[in-house]
Amino acid sequence: MASIKQSIIYRVWIVIIFLGLLALTIIGRIVFIQRVEGKKWLKMMEISSIMERSIPAIRGNILSDNGSLLATSLPKYRIGFDPNVGADMDRKDKSKANIKLFNDKVDSLCLGLSTIFTDRTPNYFKKKIFEARNTWVPQTKEEIANKKGKRHPFVILDKRYISFEDRKKLEKIPLAKEHKLKGGVVIERIDQRAHPFDNMGLRTIGYLLEKEGKGVGIEKSMENYLVGRPGKGIFEKLKGNNIWKPIEDSPETKPIPGSDVYTTLDVNIQDEAETALRKAVELYQPNYASAIVMEVKTGEIKAMANLSFSKKENAYTENFNYAVAGSTIPGSTIKLPTMLALLEEGINPNDSVETGTGTFPYKGEILSDSKNGGFGTISVQQVFEKSSNIGIVKLALKTFGQNEQKYFDYLKKYRLDQKLGFQIKGEASPIFYMPGHRLYSNFSLPYTAFGGIESSLTPLQMLTFYNAIANDGYWIQPIIVKYIKKGDKIEVDFTESQRRSDEPIASASAIKKVKKMLEGVVERGTAKEQKSSIYRFAGKTGTSKKLVNGSFGEGIYYTAFAGYFPAENPKYSCIIVIDEPKGKNSEELYAGDVAAPVFRQIADHVYADDLAMNNNIKPEKNSKSNIKGLQVALNEDFETVNSQKIFNNTKLKKANINVNPLVKSEKNTMPNVIGLPLRDALYVLENKNFKVKYTGMGKVKKQSIPAGSLVRNYSYVHLDL
Repeated sequence: MASIKQSIIYRVWIVIIFLGLLALTIIGRIVFIQRVEGKKWLKMMEISSIMERSIPAIRGNILSDNGSLLATSLPKYRIGFDPNVGADMDRKDKSKANIKLFNDKVDSLCLGLSTIFTDRTPNYFKKKIFEARNTWVPQTKEEIANKKGKRHPFVILDKRYISFEDRKKLEKIPLAKEHKLKGGVVIERIDQRAHPFDNMGLRTIGYLLEKEGKGVGIEKSMENYLVGRPGKGIFEKLKGNNIWKPIEDSPETKPIPGSDVYTTLDVNIQDEAETALRKAVELYQPNYASAIVMEVKTGEIKAMANLSFSKKENAYTENFNYAVAGSTIPGSTIKLPTMLALLEEGINPNDSVETGTGTFPYKGEILSDSKNGGFGTISVQQVFEKSSNIGIVKLALKTFGQNEQKYFDYLKKYRLDQKLGFQIKGEASPIFYMPGHRLYSNFSLPYTAFGGIESSLTPLQMLTFYNAIANDGYWIQPIIVKYIKKGDKIEVDFTESQRRSDEPIASASAIKKVKKMLEGVVERGTAKEQKSSIYRFAGKTGTSKKLVNGSFGEGIYYTAFAGYFPAENPKYSCIIVIDEPKGKNSEELYAGDVAAPVFRQIADHVYADDLAMNNNIKPEKNSKSNIKGLQVALNEDFETVNSQKIFNNTKLKKANINVNPLVKSEKNTMPNVIGLPLRDALYVLENKNFKVKYTGMGKVKKQSIPAGSLVRNYSYVHLDL
């Protein structure tokens, strides 16, 4: 019995020892492969690996309200060559016909490539191809010694991308027009995002940072609609260039292109807003500036521009959307909702208010008006027109001092305490220190009433309230994307889910009175210098001192102007914000001097361009034409002038005008673009296949290639603006 037991134990030990040795052998082999043969296997893996990969879908377009492209995906192509095709020692292709084809046509291929890449010679491409054919990828010592290994599987002939037009030219060149398994030329397609209007509305339209997986604006916010559905296919990875070549005739799922996003943006109004804002930042060198234009009846955003100083680019650029995400002290623009609440409580515009000498002590603090010496005894209407802090605070304390919650209930009714649910992501939350808030204090009511440090709103949130006043009290949610379309079919209509108030936010009488007050600000008040003799607009200035290290900095202001036009039948509402404008005289840095002129400039251009608003302008009786010379205009401009009957007894003649011969240059001649705005210069040059780089802003003052010079296709030209 004992001997049987010992025999079993002996056999068990043999099995254990065997398994142990086997385990050690496996571990040793793993270590050997990793440490000794690792580089070899990694190289072999790099040489060619085949796997199923996702095929990106073509991204949808972003369009303006009239269908103009704001962002689109343009196909770009990179050219490579497989040096194994047509090689006499290629293991896969021993066809003599392919070898002969390569030998006969390689010179023609290189010559054709040099006509596309004009700065490269045919010898450059030929040398690159033959160097790749003579380069062997190390695999084993025997293969290296006997040259039986695989040649370099792929070589990029030029890292630059070519256009679709160049690809069509390429496909007519020998070898390139052959099947890639026969001719060896590989064309890699990359879809690149293009903005036909350059940087216009850059932060609003948005962009993607693919490497970081981030993005901004409409591009990111509407990602689910734009991205489409990717397909699948079998690809071969080519060594060294991280390029995947699709395997011919492999089964694949075709990608489905993304849907198109139709925005509410008006290209012309957006351009006017950016132009006016840029003039302001050049003049006042502020921290940042923002402008929004909204259509009153629809809540559609027609323009949204933001400019802030970039140290990296040493210029003002769109690098943050202050309109949506820039919550800050609203200043005196919040006196409008305060005044509306006061009117609802029975305050009359003709009532008198004693504002004194410009200072008002309140619980240990001194409140003051902007005017030294104060305004004395003035009416409620004048309190608003002159933007008296003391007047509005006294009215607020008198009306709501015994029940402060009632004042804040009005702000809730006006929807100022809640986010808009705007379509562009990143909207900041409004801030009010209401009763029950941990920061609520004895100063919350008076400071909020005139726009002090107890509240914070974004420009878009404030504009939405002003838009409700212009819309006879009916609140409407702002939108910047109207439709999602696939072809001509509307997939999503955002106007159907757009929130609107069924009832006005205030009584008709209070709305009517506050509209008169807004008109009075422009007629007689803080914005009277911007009054127009052509049309009437209404609005409110807002100037507030900013906190610097816990105290109010002297001459450091946040300025704003919010309003609408035309005053009698509002079509557009608009807000302008200019933060920390700079100047020698701080008395000239108030909103009426800084922000209001930008509003006026935008309104002037929009009004002039909108015939529906100004078609009631009639010439004075017995007016005579004072045109001293012939003026030149486009045919459609003459038709507009004739239809409006602006000139009496004036015969408009057609003229045949010769365009500047340098702008209308021959195909291989450099046009003259000096004096043109950047967009016009880009249009002229890019349509002549020039590659354009530029520095500065404004109009072209210098071009690197003199006008009239003979140039080759795809020459680079640098413009100084």
